[in-house]
Amino acid sequence: MATRSRIPIEILTIINTFTADWIGLENLWQVFPQIKDLFTGDPNRKADPEAIRLVEAILKDNPIMSHELHRHFRMTMALRQPSLADTSLAVFMDQDYSLSSMSSSSITCHALQEMVIIAANIQRLACVCLATLLARLREIQPRRWEGELISDTNIIRVTGTAPYEPRDAGPPSWIEEYRVYRALWHRQLYFDLLVSVERLKWPLSDLEHLRSNDMDWIKLPPMAAEEVRSVRECLEGLSRTDRDHCTEPSVKSNSSDMTLLSNIPNFTQLLWKFDTWSPPFPPRFLNYRAPGIPNDIWGRGTEMTERNPMAARWRSWQRRSKTHPARHQTCSLQDSRPWRALGMPIWDLWRFYGLGLWEARWPLQPDPGPILTPNGVEIPKGGNPPIHGEDIGYRFSVFVEESVRIEFQEKMEKLAEDKSTRG
Repeated sequence: MATRSRIPIEILTIINTFTADWIGLENLWQVFPQIKDLFTGDPNRKADPEAIRLVEAILKDNPIMSHELHRHFRMTMALRQPSLADTSLAVFMDQDYSLSSMSSSSITCHALQEMVIIAANIQRLACVCLATLLARLREIQPRRWEGELISDTNIIRVTGTAPYEPRDAGPPSWIEEYRVYRALWHRQLYFDLLVSVERLKWPLSDLEHLRSNDMDWIKLPPMAAEEVRSVRECLEGLSRTDRDHCTEPSVKSNSSDMTLLSNIPNFTQLLWKFDTWSPPFPPRFLNYRAPGIPNDIWGRGTEMTERNPMAARWRSWQRRSKTHPARHQTCSLQDSRPWRALGMPIWDLWRFYGLGLWEARWPLQPDPGPILTPNGVEIPKGGNPPIHGEDIGYRFSVFVEESVRIEFQEKMEKLAEDKSTRG
């Protein structure tokens, strides 16, 4: 301990800036007393400027937080400031949270510590969700149509179905992680706002609006609603309680003499333990092959925070299969919950290609050249295995049916775990 306390604070600051990681910062203050002293002590004293700099470094350099989500952090932080005097939800949301709103004159030591704990908890939950959803996905044996391809056409004379080997896309990409983090920060801020509306005596209409519209109070792309539902339902299945909303506070705020509720569970409430990791950086796309032709054919870049091509394909097949199901379709596609249970609103197009649900193709014409994997390896155009007509509808149904089976299996395991805990 004596050796640790002699390490200069400047060195620890460099470590924090280099890692730019909430769990890393939390670990630093648990190990090094000089960091712990910055965040602890009298809960009502003003935050230490050095502690604020440590937090700001993560907001600036973390691959996820630096892309828009630092605004969610700052908004959540603002709700914990005793000096907050906004008169309505609209006034609060209209503020500019793109720049730092933290200063040692307005933030207490305890409030800043709370925010680091909240952010570290969200990082752990993001890892839990991603690991769980990937494990479910990897448990599925995909199937495709089997038959004879009619010469000079893309039409197959279907004779049956057959399994095929999916191609594992590896660990989560930046966009996949971003979608999970965005969903978690959205839920955190949403439930903090619900409590703050009453504390700050904002108009009753604000509370009614939040309670009846849990998505449209903040600007999010349309497909983000399914991302939020996918993450929320995943955590509900992993928590020790089946309740949708926590009745006990996850964080008590001494700085504002109130309790902030959240249905974001604390990671200690989860049934199973998972590894954690730092999020990756977004890919960089250089050397465009032709003017106007995007290089991000696998939907992994920052532009994909605003759109998701697979979401459109899924909705299209939902509508189509309602009246014209695909041949050999194993189940209805009208219920999106099993689809969400596999994390499908979150995955990028490279992962869907590996699952046999997307084709290797350029989105615009004319065709600018060969298709490359994210690692730069050339692959043939088309699906893997090739997709013929309504075969994609059949493949969707296999994933949905398998998801229902996995959900039932997990429920049985959870019941056994609960019984063992009570026994």
